[in-house]
Amino acid sequence: MDEISPMRRTLNFQSFPIIRLTLPSNLLPNPGSFTVFFICLFLSEYTLEMISTKPYLLIFLTTFLFLGSLHAQQVVPHQNIQAPAEYENIYVHQIAADSLSSSFIIFIKQEVKMHKHEWHTENVVILEGEGVMTLGSDRFVLHPGDVIFIPKNTWHSVQVSSDIPLKVLSIQSPNFDGSDRVIYKNQ
Repeated sequence: MDEISPMRRTLNFQSFPIIRLTLPSNLLPNPGSFTVFFICLFLSEYTLEMISTKPYLLIFLTTFLFLGSLHAQQVVPHQNIQAPAEYENIYVHQIAADSLSSSFIIFIKQEVKMHKHEWHTENVVILEGEGVMTLGSDRFVLHPGDVIFIPKNTWHSVQVSSDIPLKVLSIQSPNFDGSDRVIYKNQ
């Protein structure tokens, strides 16, 4: 069976044969506007003359258009996010946020005290380390790969049981600003 290579789009301009642009198709979310831009660019005699005398202009325009088409999407491997060498019990690194949700990588050395979020739901993915979670009236052991859904207004806490800090991905909906976090009084 033949190996299937990723689909690619190639733009080749006859009037300017030295220009050949090949990009992965997933990086061109709107190829129609990309093509229209280059057609307009190359139809202009003035632009052709400028590009032939100043090739850096084409590089600038292409880069500007290409980067503008990427939007604000990002991919960050969690292994690239590390806690500083020194922090007390909890270190929080915000990955992204908008009005609908916020995402954090959280490092926990010892514990997260019992608390609840009055109007937030939280999804937690255990990335590294182990611990014991109390969620409502349930108590269970946490291992890397575990996914926990915490409904709004539900008491929860974590005790770290491993030699390394617990590293989790926490996704909260809607955007978390801390204002609905209620700490359990009898701690």
